[in-house]
Amino acid sequence: MTDKAKEKTKKILNVVLDVFLVIFVLLSAAVLIMALTQKEGNVSQIFGYTIRSVQTDSMELYDKNGDLVEDGIKKGDMVICEVIDEDDDLDFEVGDTVMFSMPVIAYEDGSYHECEPGQAADLDIFVIHSIVEVIDSNGIIQYRTQGLNNPIADVNLKSPREIIAEYDGTRIAGLGKVMDFLQSQKGMFLCIILPLLLFVLFQGYRVVKNLIIYNREKAVMEAEEARTSELSEEEKRRIAEEYIKSQGITKAEDSVSESDNDPEESVSE
Repeated sequence: MTDKAKEKTKKILNVVLDVFLVIFVLLSAAVLIMALTQKEGNVSQIFGYTIRSVQTDSMELYDKNGDLVEDGIKKGDMVICEVIDEDDDLDFEVGDTVMFSMPVIAYEDGSYHECEPGQAADLDIFVIHSIVEVIDSNGIIQYRTQGLNNPIADVNLKSPREIIAEYDGTRIAGLGKVMDFLQSQKGMFLCIILPLLLFVLFQGYRVVKNLIIYNREKAVMEAEEARTSELSEEEKRRIAEEYIKSQGITKAEDSVSESDNDPEESVSE
């Protein structure tokens, strides 16, 4: 491989590396934002969709063949739900799977149960359950929800505006565990903060390296200019003649060229 080909390949690899690093930084930033907002109890969303990690097995129901039923969701899955806009015309039906905030009493072992009406809650969690009944009381619509794997329905009815998002059936098995790991201190450091730090250090190294190369080339050029300026006229003429010879131009060819370009001199001769 020639030097020119090597240089071209090096430039292509640098461009590919830069593109990869930019994509990685953008993805890391997106994951970091989602992780932080979910920890704060907010609904993070990208282009109107929210990505959630399923924390319970309340929607994990299997048929007689041992297969997960339609709209079933396993604990540890990652699901994508469409966030409900305030201006949307809400009209949910029985069988729709929705996400809402549920006030719960939490226990030390990580389990919890839904608060009774008026009962003080330890925290609110996001839950994805199915609508099992639509209740119309004098024009006021409410929904009764239930997990597919739960023996009884949820205690509290949900109004349309309490529905945060609707599950459209998009899930990736097991990826929710990865999201949970990224939200942990260890996962965030190993998979997000540390790579970002290495990226910054690598870019700093490239900048310093380029500056060193630039300063070195500049110093060489300045030294060459200084050396040339100190030469006598005879030395400069000799260097010029050597350069001409290196380019394959002889004095004889030079003389012919000069006589061809000077008609008066040719006639006198």
